[in-house]
Parts: sequence; C-alpha cells; structure tokens
Amino acid sequence: MKFFGGLILLPVLFSASFAAAKEFEPEYKFDNGATIKLSARLTADSYNLKNDYETGADTKFKDTSPIRATFILSGKVNPKLHYKLEAWVADGDVTWDDVYIEYIPNKDTSLFIGSNYQSSPIDGVTSSQVQTFSQKGMASIVFSQASRNVGIVVRKNGKNWQWVTGYYGGSLVLPMDRLFSQSNFVQSRFSIAPINEDNLTLHLGTSFRYRTREDDGLYSYSARPVQMNYQSVLLKTGAIGKNDTNIGLEAALSNGPYWIILDAQQNNVKSNNVTYNFNGATIEAAYVLSGEHRPYSVKSGTFGAIKPKKSVYGGGMGAWALTGRYDYLNLQDKGLGGTQKGYTLGLNWYLAQKTIIRFNYAHSDFDFVQNTSRDIKSDIYNIRLQIGF
Repeated sequence: MKFFGGLILLPVLFSASFAAAKEFEPEYKFDNGATIKLSARLTADSYNLKNDYETGADTKFKDTSPIRATFILSGKVNPKLHYKLEAWVADGDVTWDDVYIEYIPNKDTSLFIGSNYQSSPIDGVTSSQVQTFSQKGMASIVFSQASRNVGIVVRKNGKNWQWVTGYYGGSLVLPMDRLFSQSNFVQSRFSIAPINEDNLTLHLGTSFRYRTREDDGLYSYSARPVQMNYQSVLLKTGAIGKNDTNIGLEAALSNGPYWIILDAQQNNVKSNNVTYNFNGATIEAAYVLSGEHRPYSVKSGTFGAIKPKKSVYGGGMGAWALTGRYDYLNLQDKGLGGTQKGYTLGLNWYLAQKTIIRFNYAHSDFDFVQNTSRDIKSDIYNIRLQIGF
C-alpha cells in the first residue's frame, strides 16, 4: 500500500479507537487476591523514503507496514508474586516479548525471571508504547540489547534511585537447549533523580553490559535511516565481534511541559586480536503545547506517557507535542564501517494516554569508509498510528 494510501487507516483506526480503546484496563480480581489485567494496542506505520546516492541511481520506497497487534496479560498471584505475558502479532506470526514472573520480597526489591530487558539504557528500556518517536535512537538500536532475552534480573530501589542488574542468554525464539549456548551477557544500570518534584525532574544514570558469543558466530552492527524499522540496512560492519562491552551515560530534565533526554553509548568490540571502538548518542527534546507534564518513575528510572487534560474520548482535543531529536552513530574504525547523523522533527497527537498519532520527518547522512563515492542522504516521512488500552 502506498504512503498516502496508508492515511486511509487513520479514520478507520480512529473510529475503532472510540469503540474499543476506552481509557481503561480490564482487570479481574479473584477472592484470594490474585488479579488478571488485559491491555492491548494496535500500531501501523506509513513510510515515504528517498535515498539520494552520491553516485548512481537514487531509490524510493513508499509503503504501509502491516498492522501490529500487541496483547498483554499481567497481574499478581499474591502480593509478592507478579507476572506478565506480552505477545505481538503481525502477518499472522506470533512473537513473545515479555514473559516473566516478578518476586517482590519487600517494597524495595524485585526479582525478575524470564524473558525481559529490565536493565537496558533509558532509551532502550522505555516502552515503545510511550516513547517519543516512532523508532528508538540509533545508539540503542545498534548497540543495546533491543529484543527481550531470557534471564534473571534483580532490581533495588531507594527513595530517589534504582539499581538493576541481570544475567541473560538468548531470546525465546531459540530452542531451549540453545538459550545460554549462543550468547551470554551481564547488564547493569543505575539511575538517580536528585530532583523529583510534581512538575520538575532531573534524572542521571549510567549503564554497563558485557556480552560474548558462546558459539561460532560473531556480532555485527548495522543501521537503517533514522525512523525506519525495515528495508535494507545502509551502514554495516559485517560479522566482526566475539564479545563486546557497552558503557552508557544518560541524563534527562523534565520541567512542566517540556523534556530533554540524552543517551550516549561507547561500544568496544573484540574479535581475536583486533579491537574496534564504536560510539553513538541521541538527544531528544519535546514541548507539550497543551501544557501537560510527562510523568517519571523512580522505580524504573524512565518517563511515562502523556495523559491529556481532556482526551478525545472525553470530548476534548487531547494533547499536542512538538518533538525533535539528533542521532549520531560512529561505526568507523580500522578501515571499516562509517558514520551516520540523523535529524528528526515531529508532531505528536495524544488522543488519549495510550492512543497516539506520531508525525515525523527525518533526515540521515551516511558517510562510508570503504567507498566515499557512495555516501547517502536519506529523507523519510513517517506516520505511526497507535491505539491502546
């Protein structure tokens, strides 16, 4: 389906949201205190992409991605034992994301067992349901563990800080006997909010991950244009890494209707006797025109979703936010790879807290080491429709 044809989905999904996506989460409570809560969301993306090659023929791409449905069952068996099951469906295929149990021995400690990514840097660990843009920053996509993996994670909270550390293997798509035979890694994150008031939050954090391959495979690193989550990659290193070490720094300020978030990462890759040094960073800023404040959770060290003062469901206009982001990615070292710079401008319409339409324009500059005559400039117009409850 062509890009502007994808806009036909807008009134269809918009109308469906009134009927099926009211601002509630169905929850059933048993007599013994156990609970079951259901939530779901539908997302679809329309893209208009142009790649301008320094030499040779340019390429264009217009399409609408298949509608992706995400279903979440969560709740508790008792006050100390909670659970979450999250699956998404696209093109008839079912993929499991979060599948874990959480044991809470006291109010300041949690133990997660199962498929999760509780310990990723702030950009990676922020739910796609509430993230500012259609896609995460390039540093998170390329360096951080993007998919959920099976592992065990411990989180400890204080009044204004959280610390989380996990040991992970492979993802649920692997056979059981290969979960910890393909890849193993340890990942940790610490964050603190020295200022955390009703409308003012200052967040600081750092993260660390060490990852190694236990099989004959090697890690590779590649990137598409910013705000693009499929089609061919344009920047890649090839399979080069037997293990890698990722160190991240993060900072954020949320004051009234605006926020600024910085996520920077250094990724050192080793293969035999060669070491490659890569890095990347993302800085985003947003201003909510209708004045709403984005909430912050000390427990997870992340920002949540904008809740409109009066949603469309309540007869209001929802909330509107102007957004901008700069991405930098450096995969250039020892004669391979290259660099990417990305700029995104956007407008978000929060019809309700979990029903959002994101309008993005993004530009990417790719500079390659191996063949400078094939440097690429990419422009993309993207619309993401999300309906959730």
